[in-house]
This record gives sequence, structure tokens and C-alpha cells, in this order.
Amino acid sequence: MRRRLLLLAIFALAAAAASSANAAKSSGGHAGALYRFGLGTRTLGFAGAVVSLAHDPTTVLVNPAGAAFGGRGALIGSHTSMALDRSINVLGFGRQLDPRAGFSIAWVNAGVDGLVGYDGNGNVTGTLDDSENTIAMSFGSRFGRVAAGVTAKWYRYHLSTRSSSGWAFDAGFMAEPFSGFRVGAAIRDLVGKLVWTTNREEGQIPIEDAFPTTLAAGVSYQILPLRTSVAADYERVQEEGEYLHFGVSWQVVRQLRLRAGYRWLGVRASAHKATPTAGATLTTGFGDSQVGFDYAVLNEPLGLVHSLGVKFDF
Repeated sequence: MRRRLLLLAIFALAAAAASSANAAKSSGGHAGALYRFGLGTRTLGFAGAVVSLAHDPTTVLVNPAGAAFGGRGALIGSHTSMALDRSINVLGFGRQLDPRAGFSIAWVNAGVDGLVGYDGNGNVTGTLDDSENTIAMSFGSRFGRVAAGVTAKWYRYHLSTRSSSGWAFDAGFMAEPFSGFRVGAAIRDLVGKLVWTTNREEGQIPIEDAFPTTLAAGVSYQILPLRTSVAADYERVQEEGEYLHFGVSWQVVRQLRLRAGYRWLGVRASAHKATPTAGATLTTGFGDSQVGFDYAVLNEPLGLVHSLGVKFDF
């Protein structure tokens, strides 16, 4: 029964993709841009190439099938500081429900500090608040060498005195055809939109701001003799463009893992935007549990981005 319900949910979400696509085209909206930048310190250090490697509460936000690999439990948090006073914060928890299924819940906060407002004459009117919050709940299950999952996300966007909220859904799968080699695919922000209410002379007018649907696919391979993993992802963000992600991680010693990556934005555009990334995790043990301290850095067009994170494995 659980398998039938999960497959039915994925089918329903996939069938909704066409209507979501039409909505995004008609509105021309690009809501939630900060969330598509990348979530979680480990994800950023790996250049976001985690569609086939999702397994913790932050990478599950890329591919919900990873919720099936939660283990005994993991609590993870991260803070990413970006240029122009932008920031992204993530807090998540996930664990196995049984040997074949698991769940994850995450809170994402993104925003910009210190926005200055001006009137029509150029006079300062004060500072403005710009914040986005998301609660995401994921469920995933394994069927042999294949895992599938779904995510429901509730958004809340606050801009100055205006607020809006809405829902979006993700679906994804991962498979391991043979040991060490994985493939994955995900579709994100299905039927997602924010609805704003604007006061005009003729009354309150609702305006829809659609989330562009993202299609993603990836492969990865674990080179056991070298204690190294390599991965490559392709993403197509509706109305925005295409992305390529390449990542490599190396387990130097048991307590230290290094990461590096490269991603291209606007693959088909005349001017490509390339972003190198790097990161590291230092792990220490407490009895049967482990704590990992993460750091990532990347160079975006507006300046350096630094991210700090911590993960506690029960």
C-alpha cells in the first residue's frame, strides 16, 4: 500500500508539471531565486551536484528520494553569507522510519538586510524588510536498488508591509544500477506560486507570482580505492536557463573530507557564468554519534560567498 501511494503521488505531481509550466510562462515570474542558488554548506562546496547523492535534510531539498537514507537520525544546520547583505539559513532533521523508508523536515530562511526605501522624489523613507521562509516535509522509500520521494513545501514571503504565501511540490528518484554508480532525477517547484493582493481603485486585485519549475538529472561514481566521489548534474530552470554542476570529494582521512566543484550558469547563453567552489568537513565522534563541522566558499559575480554548517548524526 505504501508503495502504491508513493507512486501515485509522484505520478500526480508529474502530471501537474504541464499546468505549472503554462502558469510560469503566463506570469513570467521568477519567485524564490535565492533558493535556487543552493542550500546547505555541503551542497555548496560540492557545486550543487547532489541529485544522485542526496541523503541528508539539506540535499533532500534537491532530490526528495534522499529522505529514504536518513539512518538513525541527522540534525543539520547552515548559515550562508552572500554579497549585498543576502543570507540563507537552513535547519533540518531526518531519520529512517524503517529500513526502507524515511522522512525529513527542514526550515529555510532567506532574505536581504538593510534595504533602503525611497519615495518618488528620491527621499529616504526608511528601511525595508525582505525575507522568505519555507517549511519542507519530505518522504522517501526504497524498492530494491531504486528510491523515490516527494516533498511538500509551504512558502511565506514578506516584503515591507506586504506578505504572501503558497505551496509547491517536488518529486524525485535515485537508483544504483551497480555498486558505486548512481543516477538520479528530480522535478522541483511543481504548481508553485505566491499570491499577492494589491489594493487598487477597483478593489483588491490578486497577482500570482509563479515559481519556475526545475528539471534536474545527475550521475555520480564512488572510486573506492581513492576514497573519492565524482558527480555531474544538469538542471533546466524554466524561463531562467540551464545549469551544469560538477563536484568531487575526497576522504583525506577518517576525520577530514575535502570538496571542490564548478558550475556553469546560462549554458546556452553567449556569456557563460562559471562559479568555482570548495569546501571541507571536519568530523569528530561522541560515542556512537558523530558531529561534522562544515565550511564552503564560492565566487559568484557579486563577490565571495561563505557558508558554515554543522551536522549531528545520531
